[in-house]
Parts: sequence; structure tokens; C-alpha cells
Amino acid sequence: FTTMVRPGEMLELEWERVDFERRVVRLEARDTKGKQRRIVPLNDDAFAALIRLRRVRNEHFPETPWVFTHTKPRYLGTRIRDVRKVFQTAVNRAGIDYATPHCLRHTAITESVHVPNANVVDISRVAGHEDLKTTLGYIHVAPDRLHQTVANLPTLGTF
Repeated sequence: FTTMVRPGEMLELEWERVDFERRVVRLEARDTKGKQRRIVPLNDDAFAALIRLRRVRNEHFPETPWVFTHTKPRYLGTRIRDVRKVFQTAVNRAGIDYATPHCLRHTAITESVHVPNANVVDISRVAGHEDLKTTLGYIHVAPDRLHQTVANLPTLGTF
């Protein structure tokens, strides 16, 4: 959710592309749908999750290049290739009518426009959209937020 990456980009992530020092993930052109290299910044939650995953990997299967791996003994350290089934189980348990793993990306892009100082160009770049129109298609604005948008504009003085 916090990285806005596509499910496939996430599941194909290798440890060599996680830069803990700079707190980013490097996605090469071969790793992305748009075939464009991009840098994905990590917020505190994503960074902490990757620290935990690295600790598990180092302790149990240090040879794996994959970030998201199975922890069951039979598949220990092998790459997780799909999360749809487990995601659907979570959705059902939560009583949510409909959601897919891609919905997390969609929601993150939609919510990011409401972050202070965010702009749609930066959001588009993080999301890996080649065209700004694609990003705009993800964004849904609630009517009350439209008032918030203009409420904080600077005053121009009296005419």
C-alpha cells in the first residue's frame, strides 16, 4: 500500500534492489509494466516491514534473492508468485464485499493526493505511470475535499 507498486513488481522484488541506506527500492525497466526505471521511496511503515523481512530471511534462508518468500518448510525461501488467494481470504474474513491486491495500489494513489504538499506529478512518478492521465484516472475526490483544496489558497489582498 505505502509504496504504490503493482502486485507483480512487489512479488518479483529482489533484495539487491532494496537500498536500506537511501530508503528506496530500485525498479529497473525490466521489472516494471511501463518498462521505465523508477525509484520507489520507502516510508517508515514500508521500511520497518522490509527490515523485519530481511531479519527473517537472514535467519532462515539467507541464500534467497527474493524479498517476498514462503515461510512454510516445504517451500522455505522460494518466491511467492501470487497473493490473490490469500488476499481474498483476508477480504472475506474482513467482511469486505470486493477487493483485489491491485485495490491497495489504487487506494494508495487516490489517498496520496490528500497528503500535505503532494502533487499529482510526483504521485504519477512514484506510481510508475507514463501518462499523467493514467494517474488522474485513479484519483477520486470527495466533494468535501474540494472545499479543502481552495480553503488554503493564499489571499491576494483587496482589489
